[in-house]
Order: sequence, then C-alpha cells, then structure tokens
Amino acid sequence: MIRSIVNRDSYHNTLIIGPPQSGKTTLLRDLCRLIGTGWGTMTAKKVGVVDERSEIAGSKNGIPHYQVGKRTDVLDGCPKSEGMMLMIRSMSPDVIVVDEIGSHQDIEAIQETIRSGVRLICTLHSDSYQSVLRSKQLSPLIENNYFNRFVILDRNKKITILNHQGRPAWQNGGEQVNWIGAILLIIASSAIGFEKAARLKKRPVHLLQLKAALKILEAEIVYSQDLLADVCLRISTQIKAPINHFFQQVGEKMVGHDELFDLWNSEVDHLMNDSALEADELTIIKQFGQTLGHFDLINQQKQIELTIIHLDRILIDAQNKYTVFSKVYRGIGVLSGILIALILI
Repeated sequence: MIRSIVNRDSYHNTLIIGPPQSGKTTLLRDLCRLIGTGWGTMTAKKVGVVDERSEIAGSKNGIPHYQVGKRTDVLDGCPKSEGMMLMIRSMSPDVIVVDEIGSHQDIEAIQETIRSGVRLICTLHSDSYQSVLRSKQLSPLIENNYFNRFVILDRNKKITILNHQGRPAWQNGGEQVNWIGAILLIIASSAIGFEKAARLKKRPVHLLQLKAALKILEAEIVYSQDLLADVCLRISTQIKAPINHFFQQVGEKMVGHDELFDLWNSEVDHLMNDSALEADELTIIKQFGQTLGHFDLINQQKQIELTIIHLDRILIDAQNKYTVFSKVYRGIGVLSGILIALILI
C-alpha cells in the first residue's frame, strides 16, 4: 500500500479516512515506521510525529513504546495545530504525521504545513470520502488539492486509495493482482527453464532415432536396392516422430521432384523446427544429402557409416550437456522469475 503514496523520492500529502476501529492509527503508525526507517529503494526521511493523545507512539516519560522509525521525532501531548508549527520551525522534518484532525485550528495548521513544503500524513474520522466532501470545514482542503492521496478504510479491512481527483489509485485487491502477476511471471520464467531442459533431454533421443533411420537406410540400399522414395517411406513407418515425418515427406515429395538435394535440404530445415536437433547435426545431415544418388553401392554405404560416426560424436556431447545443464536451466528459470518478481513488486 505504501507504494501508492510514494511521490518520486518523497511521499504524497495523504489523508487517511475511516470510521472508529477501522485501523487508521495502526496504519498511520506503520507508515511512520517505514518512512522514518526506509524501505525498498526509499531512504529514511526525517519524520515529525505530533502525538496529542499519545496513541501513535505510545510514549511514556518521553519514550515511545511503539516503533515509529529510526529518524522520527515525537512531540508527545502537544495540541496538533501548535505541534505542527513547532515542528516546521524547529525540527525541519521531511514528513509530519498527526492523528485525528478536525478543528478549525487543525485545518489552518495543515494548510500552513503543506504550503511550507513539508509532506503531511494524517487521519480523519469519517465514513467515506463523500462525507469529507460534504463537510464545509474540510471541503476547502479537498477542493484546493492540499491532499494528493486519500486512503479510505472500513471495518472489513478493505483499503481504497483515491488520487486528488477522487479517482481510484489503488485497492487492496491491487496488491493481490501484483502477487498474481508475480506468480505468473515466476511460472512463465520457470516454464522457459524447464522447456530448455526438456529440449536437452529430447536431443539425444532424436539423435538416436536419426542414427537408427540411417542404419535402416543402409540395409535397404544394400539388400533391397529399391527406389529411394520407397525406402524413405518404409523408414518412416519404423521410426518414431519427429524423424519419421522427415523421411515421410522426402519419400512423398521425391516423386516428380527433379532436385533431390534441394528437397532434402528443405525438409532438413523443417526438421530443425520440429525437433530438438541443433545446427551441428543438421549440417551433417545436409552434407549427407549431397551424397545420395552420386556414389556406387560400396561408397554410398561408406558415406552412411561416416555420417553415423559423426552423429555418435555429437550424441556423446548431447548426453553430457543434458547431464550437466538440465538442472541448471530449471534452476535458473525459477530463480530468475523470483528475482524479477522481487524487483518489480
């Protein structure tokens, strides 16, 4: 809630409105503690508390019993109108805090305080913002924009904050929205990390499928000597996705296609989008595609074996990367989401 009354490196002049037992003084005391001690990126301000009835600081023998901030001075048992003037003239505060304003003298002191450039946070007994507007004594403060924020409390612990135009600036549901946004951010960041880890896991599987497909291709070329299009279609029925889809597309599109190399390269590019394979292995597959149909049986078999050797080397590297980095990616995804959420909240 305190973020809604921040004004750059200072605070808005704020009037806290609520009926008895709605928590006005408790909220005022907590704001006083945060402002006088500092929080988040906000440095501590010099706070002057005019505690006419000893309810804010709970002072006894001049010693506050409540925590009201490290840089807070308390003027205990002093009338508010006199205390505000004393604070301005002798204590040079950044923020003055008073409880339960209402008298004509209080209104004049508030006007003088705000005109002097000191920020003011105070409370007022009232049922609603509309009731304050109807008050002849208080309405000049509203109409002349002495206050930039109005914090409206009720006995159900609902908090509504209005700007100087009386429009909503924040509700306690807004904090919930902030937390929901933070949770969604953490979930999204975690999902990215887990997706990266899942891709690392899939890559060795897809490499093994690719190796198996090449071994089937080798056997088909040596023993069946059928058309390459028919061989690719048979391979697609024996290998799992996404590698099967690659051979299926090559087999189906090869009929009536003049340039096998162009077709092969095009389907390899599609395979990169559909699988966890990376550029290194896809380059090897493209290079292998250049050899199809350009060598005799023995040399074609050697080309397949050479391609499988290269894939074995890449497979070992992919398995090592999964072992080392899978947990790292998941952890970074979660932790980065938490870090960003903490920065933004």
